[in-house]
Amino acid sequence: MNFQNYFIKPTFQQYFLICFFALLILLETLNLHLLMNYAEYFFIIIALIIFYFLLIGLNSLEKKKLILSMLGFNIVLFLTIFFAKINGNIFGEFVYLDRSKITFFEVPLFIVLNYTLILFASFYVVSNFLKNAWSNILGGGILTFFFNFTFEAIVEKYDWYVWTDYFRMNWGGIPLQNYLAWFIIGLISSIGIYYLKIKLEPKILITLWFAEIFTFQILLLI
Repeated sequence: MNFQNYFIKPTFQQYFLICFFALLILLETLNLHLLMNYAEYFFIIIALIIFYFLLIGLNSLEKKKLILSMLGFNIVLFLTIFFAKINGNIFGEFVYLDRSKITFFEVPLFIVLNYTLILFASFYVVSNFLKNAWSNILGGGILTFFFNFTFEAIVEKYDWYVWTDYFRMNWGGIPLQNYLAWFIIGLISSIGIYYLKIKLEPKILITLWFAEIFTFQILLLI
């Protein structure tokens, strides 16, 4: 499908997402430090809104499948991050700074919610332009890796957490295994999403992926 078709006639949901992230850029440009002080509220709100948007138009079976799959992905991702923080063997050793107020066992929930949506978005970005199953799965892993590369730069700027593992192979102070881990997580998630075959509205997820990447890149320049 032509990439331009997703943006020539935007839906209300796409307009909403674009305006939401544009507002974030505006507030950061005005030096209001929204991401530094209120990032978790922003991402939790937008995650819940997107989840609601995705439910619209689905039949009861598809809604149940989406709810259960999102719940499952969030739980697995939370457990992955939780155990990664304890032993440092998955992503590398890191410490959360005292910014997040909405946590569960010291894991910021906004990171779990946002990454769950990004895993879905990464797969749907690829699957709507490439129809080969393995291309979709590999592409989902690559886009998850690319998103994490951008996300880590924002983390460093706003001090959401810091890396303390300085002795392993790293890139700019961030362990290379972190990027490899998110690539693998993206691959495994894409396999699951592929076989779930939930008929979601791709415009919402595609817009989310590009909106976050674009927003983060702009914020890095401010």
